[in-house]
Amino acid sequence: MPRLLLLAAVLALTGCTPAEYVNLYNATGDAITILMEKSQRVVTIPPRTAADFSPAYIPGERIVIRTSKQSWSYSPRSLFAPPSFVQQRMMVMRAFARIDSRG
Repeated sequence: MPRLLLLAAVLALTGCTPAEYVNLYNATGDAITILMEKSQRVVTIPPRTAADFSPAYIPGERIVIRTSKQSWSYSPRSLFAPPSFVQQRMMVMRAFARIDSRG
């Protein structure tokens, strides 16, 4: 019976989509705020630290990254990282990125 339950759990999980995150390192020298416009999700990253955010796509979504001096806007669809920048563990995919004063 335990083997049957384990097999059922494995089969159920193989159809799941992995969670996707971007681990963004803040190299701007200023705190940054990431705002997902439509979903109103906000992440704040202090200088010289990194944090995860989920670029889950909602049609028409824009990601706005702001410092006290600058602002950049991206479409989540433009945030695809090369495979060498992506780490996958279990059901989590994490891309690594860095933002500096040039955006």
